[in-house]
Amino acid sequence: MQLMKRMAALGLVMALSTSATTIFLSGIVKDSVTGNGLSGAKVSLAKARLSPTTTLSDGSWTLSGAVTGIAGRHGTAAVSGTSHLSVQDGHVLLRYEGHDLLGHSQPVASAATGSVTGLARSSSVASDTIDTLLFSWQGTVRLRKPITSYEQSGITTVLDTSSASVVVTGDTGHFTDSRDGQAYKYVKIGTQTWMAQNLNYHVDSSWCYGGVASNCATYGRLYRWSSAMALSSHYDSTTWGGSLPHQGICPSGWHVPSDAEWQTLEVSVGMSAATAATTGWRGTTEGTSLKANSSLWSTNTGTNVYGFSVLPAGRRGSDGPFYFLGFDALFWSSSEYAASYAWSRAFDCDLAYVSRVDFYKSYGFSLRCLEN
Repeated sequence: MQLMKRMAALGLVMALSTSATTIFLSGIVKDSVTGNGLSGAKVSLAKARLSPTTTLSDGSWTLSGAVTGIAGRHGTAAVSGTSHLSVQDGHVLLRYEGHDLLGHSQPVASAATGSVTGLARSSSVASDTIDTLLFSWQGTVRLRKPITSYEQSGITTVLDTSSASVVVTGDTGHFTDSRDGQAYKYVKIGTQTWMAQNLNYHVDSSWCYGGVASNCATYGRLYRWSSAMALSSHYDSTTWGGSLPHQGICPSGWHVPSDAEWQTLEVSVGMSAATAATTGWRGTTEGTSLKANSSLWSTNTGTNVYGFSVLPAGRRGSDGPFYFLGFDALFWSSSEYAASYAWSRAFDCDLAYVSRVDFYKSYGFSLRCLEN
């Protein structure tokens, strides 16, 4: 049986190596600071292994040609040719630029995908992502952008050039919460992977804005601090003092972000560490950080450059009324400020800034989870 599996896998590799795919991809790379086309960036394609193309003076780029060794999107295996496949004990192993079949980051350079049968099954239910564009600036990959077709034009990409530090963004995808089947988007920003949607998991002391179910579908639920932390309501007015990170009501493998982890996100999108540690509305005097902070928004003043997709979900007061749907968004952290207060982040749709503020734990705020 093992020999038959190995022969079948080797047959798969040989078949893939003879396939050919026509590629035409083009777009423009823009500078996050100036908003103009960015020359000197390099664009390459992970699985196809096309040679990097330096963007022209206006930031435009093109990748084209016929490339062998790439299977179709929903064939027996949506992977590239023999240089990326090997067979070991009847299992197919996939290797290419640290990504798996769906373009998600892998912690090691190679990832066992399971048996040949399992590989075909995972391919047949895969998302529409078939490959990943890599955008490099000053010698390092700064952004990864999944693609759904090898023939696309007008791909617009914004690279952060405001800092010399390496900030890799753009790994995106979906995962499913096994508790209720709810699907969520995620996005990698800097060294962190965040949910790109608000949590919509029903627990006691959580609400749809105004009691309208469709608001939960759009904006997620609003949670008291104790309900977000999966603690007794006693801790809405009493210091908990537990250890962090803390899963709370986040899905398995995720946790409620601490105040320090929110600061890490803010620094990744352009705020100085010193400013991130202050309270109130930050980013008002730091030039490019205004643009960086507004880029977390997906509406109104925001450009959503980083794919974090803040939406103005509003809030619920301690005594029951709902406020400011369509105007602001507030998110809990796991960090306490005092017995009845916890640190949070506030966004106003008319401002390009973000506020670090301690707030009553009894209020209802949105929740974004952070991957462990």
